[in-house]
Formats: sequence, C-alpha cells, structure tokens
Amino acid sequence: MKTEEHHQALPIITKFAKGQVILRKAVPEDWLELASLHYLSHTVSFQPYASQDWLESRDLSQYEENWKERLSDNRIKVWVAKNEDDIVGMVSIRPDPIRQYSDESGKIAFLGAMHVHPKFMGNGLGRRLVNLAVSHMRSHNYTTAYLCVMKENTRALRFFESAGWRIQEFLPDGDEGVPRALCRFDLSDSCK
Repeated sequence: MKTEEHHQALPIITKFAKGQVILRKAVPEDWLELASLHYLSHTVSFQPYASQDWLESRDLSQYEENWKERLSDNRIKVWVAKNEDDIVGMVSIRPDPIRQYSDESGKIAFLGAMHVHPKFMGNGLGRRLVNLAVSHMRSHNYTTAYLCVMKENTRALRFFESAGWRIQEFLPDGDEGVPRALCRFDLSDSCK
C-alpha cells in the first residue's frame, strides 16, 4: 500500500474541455495564485450572494497574507487544480479550528476554500477536488466534515448536497454578516 506522502507526490492528470488539468498538493510557492483565485471567487463569483459592502471590503493583500500563513500551517492541507498556466481550482481541509463541533475524539475536519475559476465551473473539476479532500479525511480517520456555504448560493448548496453533504443549520450572522449554511458530511458512510 502506498503511503499518503508517496500518493500525494503523484499528480492526478484530468482532461477537460478547457484542456489538461493537474490535481496536486499545494506548495508554499502557490500562495500568490491561491490568493488571486480566492479573491476572484469572492469578488466575482460571489457577487449575486453578497452585499456590495462585503464585496468592496475585499482586499487582495489580505488574501495574500492569509495564503502565506495557511501554506505554512502543517495542519491545513490544500490541493490545487492547475492547467498549463494557472491554478484554476483549490480545496483545503483543516481540523475544527475552535473545536466548536468536535467530539471527544477530535476527528472533525472543515472543508474550506473550495473555489473553481468561473471558466472551469460545470465540468466536474469541483467534484474531483472535493472527492480528493474527502478521501484524505477518510484516510486520516476523520469521522465528520463540515463546511460553510453562503446561504444564497443555491448552486453551491445543490453541488454539495448532490455529493452527500447535508445542511445542518443556517447561520444568520455567518461570516462577516453574510448568512451561511453549515453543511455536514458523515465520513464513516462508506457508500458516499
């Protein structure tokens, strides 16, 4: 059986209508591209779901600092989808940061920073990234995963529900005043 480190070193090559994309573990040098994609997702893809004040409060330099920090934190695992030029998708997982949802085992994970470039949406890339993260969480014996989605982002909610995630509750104040849906995934369910 291959170790995870060995498995992670091997990129997964996927062909899409937009060309070939490689799925691989993020490296520290990816921080700028990750920050740019995250910023793009928040300022362009989230326009229909967030207030104008929230959108205007986005600061690219803050995303850059955050991604430098995230990639240096060994508790956070990040995978990227990269075409020949750019990172076009990403997903991250981390242990429950505030142990708000953790049980005594502490084996609760959060899926976050799930973003796909708008030009690459709708072709299965997001599903591949989520499946990669779920596989990692299962192989590390996490029992449950959570994620938050903007409550008004019905496309993303349908995407996650079709992958087996279930809305657990709505958080009216969410992050920075943006209402969120907290979704849960039972990692012990081998049928998913």
